[in-house]
Amino acid sequence: VVSAIGAGRRAARSIHMYLTGQDLTPPAKTLFKNNIPVSIFESVPGLTKLSRTKMPELPVDERIKSFVEADLVISEEDARHESNRCLQCCLICYNKDAA
Repeated sequence: VVSAIGAGRRAARSIHMYLTGQDLTPPAKTLFKNNIPVSIFESVPGLTKLSRTKMPELPVDERIKSFVEADLVISEEDARHESNRCLQCCLICYNKDAA
C-alpha cells in the first residue's frame, strides 16, 4: 500500500510538471524509505504502533472441497483498526506542516 501511495504521488507530480511545462528531471535527493535506517521509524512522536490485523481465511478442509474464495473479508471493526495504523509513508515524519 505504501509503495502504491508513493507511486501515485510521483505520478501526480510528474503529470503536473509535464502539463505546466516544467522540467521532468526527478529531484536529486528523492526520499525513499528503503534508504532510511529502520531505527528512524521505531518511535514517531504522536503515533502508537498497532499490530496488523490478521486476514481471515477459509479453513483448509473447506478450501479443498470448493472453488470458494479462500481469503475472506475483515470486519468493519478490524477495518477501522487498520485505518488507524501508521503506513510509514514518511510524509509526517519529515514534513509535519504538510500533514
